[in-house]
Amino acid sequence: MRRCRDRDRTQCGWLLLLIGGVATQLGCSELDPPDRGHGRPPDVILVMIDTLRTDHMSLFGYPKPTTPEIEEFAGVATDYRRAYAQSSWTAPSVASLLASRYPRELGEHKAPSKLHPDTRTLARVLGDHGYQTEAVFTNRYISTRYGHEIGYDRVQEHLSHGAMVTSQQVTDAALLAARESDRDRPLFLYAHYFDPHYDYVLQPGFELGPKAWGHPYDRNVVSFLAQTLRADLDEEAMRGSRRNYDSEIAYTDHHVGRLLSGLRALGRFEHAVVVVVADHGEEFLDHGEIGHAIALYNETVHVPLLIKRPGQTHGERHLEPVSLLDVAPTIVALAGLPREASHRGKSLDGSRAPSPVFTSTFYYSEDEIAVIAGRYKAIIDYRLGTFELFDLLVDPREQHSIADRKPRVAALLRARVESWNEGRFQLKRGHDVRLTDREKAIMRSLGYAE
Repeated sequence: MRRCRDRDRTQCGWLLLLIGGVATQLGCSELDPPDRGHGRPPDVILVMIDTLRTDHMSLFGYPKPTTPEIEEFAGVATDYRRAYAQSSWTAPSVASLLASRYPRELGEHKAPSKLHPDTRTLARVLGDHGYQTEAVFTNRYISTRYGHEIGYDRVQEHLSHGAMVTSQQVTDAALLAARESDRDRPLFLYAHYFDPHYDYVLQPGFELGPKAWGHPYDRNVVSFLAQTLRADLDEEAMRGSRRNYDSEIAYTDHHVGRLLSGLRALGRFEHAVVVVVADHGEEFLDHGEIGHAIALYNETVHVPLLIKRPGQTHGERHLEPVSLLDVAPTIVALAGLPREASHRGKSLDGSRAPSPVFTSTFYYSEDEIAVIAGRYKAIIDYRLGTFELFDLLVDPREQHSIADRKPRVAALLRARVESWNEGRFQLKRGHDVRLTDREKAIMRSLGYAE
């Protein structure tokens, strides 16, 4: 993800439902206690979809049918409409979700390190309480190479590179793990879907519209490196990227649907905690960038989050900002387990008071932090020396900073960012990972600079 030559702030059709400042919920009750009808804690299924921005999901009003399977799942789950990742790229975001710690506490900075072996990951916490723990990895930053095997009984890896397609393998491997698991033990299954990430591949059967044959930007595969080398990146150039990206989402959604259907057939769905979430989104010149990892605008940090409680049979919608730090504590609570002392987040029940959400990106340097509080969002870029304030209720695409028109709000949120940035963090650094030349080349092809 790189700075693009064209700095124009382009329009990209955000279709979000945002409610500001008030703790409003539609039909959302407190977390139900775990279903004990099976004599053991509920299974936990965590589905992670890499690089999925909310406004390209038909669940959020996108006009193309990109996510029909997730929409069906939303009919029996709680949809947290305003969920925010702790960073705008995979390594810090997923590590934060699984450990309920901020990225800086886990050593996830410019070059992500291998997780410290003592890290209390969700797999370790659940495993300590008798869970059988299984994982399917596809992202190289979320793999045994970076210590993400901590707490798992078994890990299956299908590590993606370039135009490699893996969603079918993820579903097949995850269902195999579920079929082979011990029925007398609760199951924790983590499945990481990677296909919406670069490279963007037009998936046969999931084109979602006609292709403009002969147009220079209409290609079956759009690679990150090829696109960043173009001197004429503009809205027209993004057309083919968006089309392929939508196709990748629809293809992944199909295989997520296969997974959920397979779990139903195995009897591991109705009484399970099932979470569908993304680690970050993607930018298509919305603010002059392509890809992710650099900026903290909504296209890269506003993510889908759906959680099904054990026995839940109807959909609910939550409209207050929440953090992915809250996912692990919520799972632990729904499993009927004691709260984990190391968790920064809080369980997402109806009794919690609204609190600000902090997100940051340290990819190139420790330079950018954002806070979301009610209807407002502030972003401080320390490297560029800029401060922006947005009213997400009237400007969800974050095109017009109102810092000069709302000085009191700006001062309050700036103070919150400064306080958080200077806070006391319990640092637990991992070990640096020395990549081979081949690994470096693969990471560059996926948009990560060394």
